[in-house]
Amino acid sequence: MRGRASESLTQLVALAMKLGYGFSELDGMLDKLYGEGIVDGAGVKEYCAAREKELKLLQSIQSVCGVIKKTQAALDMINSWRGWNFSDAMILEAAKRSAGASAPLPYMNKLLSEWKRAGAFTPTAIPEKVAPAPVQQERTLAADCKSAREHHYAVLRQQAEARAEQAKNAALRDEQFKEADAAIKRGEIALAKAEVFTPEKLPALREALNAERAKRSAALKRLNLTEADLLPRYSCAKCSDTGFLPNGAPCDCFKG
Repeated sequence: MRGRASESLTQLVALAMKLGYGFSELDGMLDKLYGEGIVDGAGVKEYCAAREKELKLLQSIQSVCGVIKKTQAALDMINSWRGWNFSDAMILEAAKRSAGASAPLPYMNKLLSEWKRAGAFTPTAIPEKVAPAPVQQERTLAADCKSAREHHYAVLRQQAEARAEQAKNAALRDEQFKEADAAIKRGEIALAKAEVFTPEKLPALREALNAERAKRSAALKRLNLTEADLLPRYSCAKCSDTGFLPNGAPCDCFKG
């Protein structure tokens, strides 16, 4: 794959499994890394290590807030916060103060944005006035223009993810789709491994995988669904409805 050594590809496959990626998402990740020039062992190792740290921090945030799902957008937000030079301790401090919020991640983003503007990068430097109690979130969101922006994005993200989850749950209630979907996940992992270790098996694996994809597509068609229905359709492709670009700059898609 893209000329990568087997050890690097194995690392990326292992990371994709932890992220819950299928083969198409893994291939997209490989294309992205290739475009960024991350093709050697050292670069891949560094990329995987960074993603592993983001996953570990997300798990810590989940243990505090409890209602956050493991999504690519959530990991991208963590990456943005670290890009703002916030330590894991400060990010977890924001998580603690967001535990009672209805949308913890956007509320964390609000707090960290305000702390960044205030130059507060240690817990003792946090101005109390920019850290209202989570139970007051809805009242604050309605009264404060800055909070309204975060609420705007939280609603958009929740709606997009809820629609995708509803469609996926409806599809998984269908036995044909459920069986084909599980077979595809197994087949994609087997195919990725075969590309490195047993290339002679590739034709048979691809044929079997295409057959399962056809079954899955047939089930979706029968259910009046498409592959796109199973993924969140964010209103802004640039920020995935977080309000912030990967470099930490505010996105210009907010029209409020």
